[in-house]
Amino acid sequence: MMVLLIYKFLPIIIPFIFTGSTAPFFVIHNHDIKGHETTIEVFDQHNKSVINETYSLEPKSDLLQPRPLSLKLSWEKREYTFK
Repeated sequence: MMVLLIYKFLPIIIPFIFTGSTAPFFVIHNHDIKGHETTIEVFDQHNKSVINETYSLEPKSDLLQPRPLSLKLSWEKREYTFK
């Protein structure tokens, strides 16, 4: 019975193991009626800049930044600071 359960759920578990959570790294919502330009800078636990990018958001739009591959494949816990 246990082997059958493992066989059944293996296709579901394997992608999660290799890609991690499907949640984005960060999300920006612009609920304003005007467009905005925003800069996101993310630092790791050693105060090293991981992301430093500027985004232009149209009115009533969202921006989803997927997790970097290095985070998807990492097993260690990391802390990030968003500025």
